[in-house]
Amino acid sequence: MTETELLDFVARFAYIDRSLLTLETELNVIDIDSLAKMELVFQLEDHLKVELHIPNNDVDLDTLQDVLDLINKK
Repeated sequence: MTETELLDFVARFAYIDRSLLTLETELNVIDIDSLAKMELVFQLEDHLKVELHIPNNDVDLDTLQDVLDLINKK
């Protein structure tokens, strides 16, 4: 997944203007809390048709760069 694809996906997921997002955007700033982080990961898995392994379901994702890094590890 490219940076542009991720930012577009998150903008749709969070119902926010895409122009507000960069890889440095913190998830809590765009109202993505811990429960929403899990939902985001699940939706990304469905969209990408992959399983993103998160140890013990501990979602340590603070920025959109963290999300992209998680995806790219796959």
